[in-house]
Amino acid sequence: MSGIVALLNTDAAPVDAGLLRRMTGRLAFRGPDAQNTWQEGAIGLGHALLRTTFEAEGEKSPCSLDGKTWITASARLDDRASLLGKLCARGLELSAQAPDPHLILAAYQAWGEGCLEHLAGDFAFILWDASCRRLLCARDHFGVAPLYYAEAGQSLVLSNTLQAVRLHPRVSDALNERAIGDYLLFRCNFDLSTSTFADVRRLPPAHVLTWDARAGLQTRRYWDLAAGQDYARYRDPRDYVARFSELFRQAVADRLRADRVSVALSGGMDSPAVAAAAHGILTAQGRPFHVQAFTFVHHLTPTEEGRYASLVAEKLGIPIEFIDSDTRLYQEPPEAFDGALSPELNNVFTSWLNPWQELWSRAAAGRVLLTGHGGDPALRASKTYWRELLARGQFGRMAADIRQYHRTLGRWPRLRLRQPARSRESWSYPSWLNPDFAARLDLPSRLRGQGAGWGHRDGLLSMARNPFWSNFLSSFDAGNTQLPFEVRFPFFDLRLVNYLAIVPPAPWFEGKHLLRAAMRPSLPAAVSERGKSLRQGLPIEVLAGRQGVPAYLVDLLATPELAPFVDRDKLLQIVRSPAAGGGGFKSILRPMMLAYWLRHRQAAKF
Repeated sequence: MSGIVALLNTDAAPVDAGLLRRMTGRLAFRGPDAQNTWQEGAIGLGHALLRTTFEAEGEKSPCSLDGKTWITASARLDDRASLLGKLCARGLELSAQAPDPHLILAAYQAWGEGCLEHLAGDFAFILWDASCRRLLCARDHFGVAPLYYAEAGQSLVLSNTLQAVRLHPRVSDALNERAIGDYLLFRCNFDLSTSTFADVRRLPPAHVLTWDARAGLQTRRYWDLAAGQDYARYRDPRDYVARFSELFRQAVADRLRADRVSVALSGGMDSPAVAAAAHGILTAQGRPFHVQAFTFVHHLTPTEEGRYASLVAEKLGIPIEFIDSDTRLYQEPPEAFDGALSPELNNVFTSWLNPWQELWSRAAAGRVLLTGHGGDPALRASKTYWRELLARGQFGRMAADIRQYHRTLGRWPRLRLRQPARSRESWSYPSWLNPDFAARLDLPSRLRGQGAGWGHRDGLLSMARNPFWSNFLSSFDAGNTQLPFEVRFPFFDLRLVNYLAIVPPAPWFEGKHLLRAAMRPSLPAAVSERGKSLRQGLPIEVLAGRQGVPAYLVDLLATPELAPFVDRDKLLQIVRSPAAGGGGFKSILRPMMLAYWLRHRQAAKF
């Protein structure tokens, strides 16, 4: 998505025009189509444009509709027709081809801060209302688009690109130890209000940030996924599938708005469903289009993903390219930094091992990449549904749903009426953590707390509340990929998620029956009837088992900058004996990637 930046001097001093231009220029890698700035006294906005929709062809940002309210936005809005209709009813006339930032400005004119109740899609925006000297910034519901900010002396600096924020001379290079601790424990920073750097904060998903001279800087949540609401009950079971099909098609259609798209295609159900819907929508429009599929294949841990993905591509008549995701495992880290590094510590995307780097490079030519991420939590079968009905005394509903389950799936459900034993923690405590570092941050308590404080790891609620998903989604942002293209996630469509929250999980989420029933006409039977396929073991574990631990890995773990966080002697014991304690070879992946990140972050200029 486009790059955005803002500078606000809270003491009313004029903005440093040169700094604003440099910050905007730092965004050029993600917005090569145009870079522009606007400033007025103590406020300045910058924008680096990446055109990925038809409406963006005429976009010029930063922009204003009335000369008083200005915006810089990285935005792709959903349900534009409905929003335009509501704006028209409020007396605001806009063209159907108006770029998305214009719709946000018009929504602000109509409803003020309440505009967020009418917006959906992937967005991060910074809006300045000169009439009341008020800054309003917001981030989308699920956290697809990032937004960083820092209080630098008497200045407030904001951007959707961490590197741009860090150009301000008052923003230090100091690292956030708590973020590093979370990374070593959980593979990502579970505090969504902080970043890897001590001076730079993140606006969490579904949050709004405001500033004015009277109230100062404030943030608040503007949305959360409703839990415990009543389920929809249709007389005709086919209506569940019909409504899902309608909303899924809308979700994909709103993420197209282009004639050339790529799809990260697996052999499961989620991404093939996205590919089939996209192909059907573009075909119905009657315009020339191009859909390109990319599929990961594995040799160290063989699967049939390539074969099933090929069946989908053949059925749809779209070209497919295969990417060997294991190739990077045989490569030593480059001696000189090669650009493949995320500014945020985030899972495998932090290191040269990132298998997505090749796919991103190929997909960037089309500027839009669709994925099926989100299908698993959105359609995860419930383990508590029958027990909840029983606890509420809804015996008639329970009997009716059991009958419906049998009619739909041809088998009786497992009721799971007994309260399960408390599940063990999903994370083990690493024995290789530096004791002083762990004690200073009380990491054992942090690990214990994640089970109780950050629940909803599975299912729909996790899409809105589990820190993993926001970290994962924003890791596909151009600020991390360092490439000018946009990744879109149809299963994280607000309308679709809100609907799935009221669909009875049994029988519709059992084996993703709802998705299978909706997509059965569009996909090969071998794919629509295929069960879940899981790879056994991490490829790097298999490689180490076959060839031993490579020497470059031992050298990497000797990185001096790693010592404050990791007991390298214990770590090397595990490396030399993969079956040793601390989780075995798998457990060293996080410190290994941290070592790589620490070694190269200066070369990457963050």
